[in-house]
Amino acid sequence: MDSVSYPSLPLRYGLAVASIVVALGFHLLLDSLFIHGTFLPLILGVTMLCATVVLSAWYGGLGPGLLATALAALMADYYFVHPIHSFSGLSIEAPPLVAFVLEGMFISSLAVALRFASSRAEERASEARSLEERYQAVVEQAAEGILLVDVGTKRVLDANTAYQGLLGYSPGEISYLTLYDLLPCSREDADSYIGRVLERSRYVSGEWRHRRKDGSLVDVEVNANVITEDGREVVCMVVRNITERKRTEEELRCLNQELAERERDLHSLVRRIVAIQEEERRRVAYEVHDGFTQTAAASHRRLQTFAEHHRPESEEDREDLEDAIALVGRTVDEARSVIANLRPSTLDDFGLSTAIRMQIEELQTEGFEASYEDTLGEERLPSTLEVNLFRVAQEALSNVRTHAKTDRVCVAIGCHKGVVRLKVRDWGRGFRPSGVRGSAGPGETVGLASMRDRVALLNGSLQIRSEPGLGTSVVAEIPLSAVVEEK
Repeated sequence: MDSVSYPSLPLRYGLAVASIVVALGFHLLLDSLFIHGTFLPLILGVTMLCATVVLSAWYGGLGPGLLATALAALMADYYFVHPIHSFSGLSIEAPPLVAFVLEGMFISSLAVALRFASSRAEERASEARSLEERYQAVVEQAAEGILLVDVGTKRVLDANTAYQGLLGYSPGEISYLTLYDLLPCSREDADSYIGRVLERSRYVSGEWRHRRKDGSLVDVEVNANVITEDGREVVCMVVRNITERKRTEEELRCLNQELAERERDLHSLVRRIVAIQEEERRRVAYEVHDGFTQTAAASHRRLQTFAEHHRPESEEDREDLEDAIALVGRTVDEARSVIANLRPSTLDDFGLSTAIRMQIEELQTEGFEASYEDTLGEERLPSTLEVNLFRVAQEALSNVRTHAKTDRVCVAIGCHKGVVRLKVRDWGRGFRPSGVRGSAGPGETVGLASMRDRVALLNGSLQIRSEPGLGTSVVAEIPLSAVVEEK
């Protein structure tokens, strides 16, 4: 409020007139009790008149104060200024009356100013009490604990209900504690913490532990800053209970650890399955080579020898024999192709570079414009790495044959800074990798998924870049360290 609240206008001016009447009655009473010529009635009368002016101005404002001043001047002129019981007018006795009027005006103005100042002070005090009550309500109802600690003595000055409940103390008990009682650390560490707060003015201390009344510890997150209260420095701490969060984090950490262990077990199991699969392929390839293929090859030679020494006389019999020889020859070729797909002997005998070169030469015999860039040379890689990279190259070249619809392909392999890199590039019809990523349908998608799985088993990366009409690029990168650690 910017103005003082006064009574109604008639009441204010009525109060001024009534106070003058009371002063007049009091003067007449004194005048009848004391001997004429003494100064005591004069002093008491003037004092009463001044009091009426102050009273009228305080409770009525400036207007009633001036009215009381004017009436008091008339009363003083009639009863206190010679000639007594008459008005002096503009005689030589008038200057004291003028001084009295000026004094009354000054007293009225001063009383109004004091009343206004007093009213403003009361309003400010009321606002301060209201703010303090709201502050106390907010502090007491806050979900987080709030703790005030004296910097010098480390004594607890105040703590809200949330903090008291967190530690199990009553308001009377916590007021006798110090910061050393609440922190489960040495005095030096507690003093060092307060020192850091003072240096930074605002210091987010992170996670701490506070000691409960029963001696147990509670995990809390503390934000602290320095405030000034009654000329002394006080550390204000906002304390949040994070016990549940810590428990959840620990449970999540254990779950993640268990998941990681199971993932490692699954990873290891898949690797063993792939290794067993490759070993089974090798065994089947050798059995086909040593059994069926040898028998078919011997049969082919026997038929050729028979045709040379016992040629049939009729043309029809000769054609049947030649068809049989050609059929057995194709069987031998198919058997050798199956062996090469199952487990090419060149991969075991001469390594990855030679095995891929044999694949390129086979493409060239089929009419493809195939090129090969090899920087490995005669260097042999770990068997697991060679087998899986060969399968990736074999699958990529199979996709070129089946889906790319192009006769141009390039294969490059090399090792740089401990990473083996295989790239198969064609200039075929291409496709959109996002359309088949993650699927496991027939044809291309099965091959792409197989390549990704094999590279992922060796902690490598597989990038497939392709656009319709622009061809396809398959790049596999596998770190040697991962294969060595697995061994």
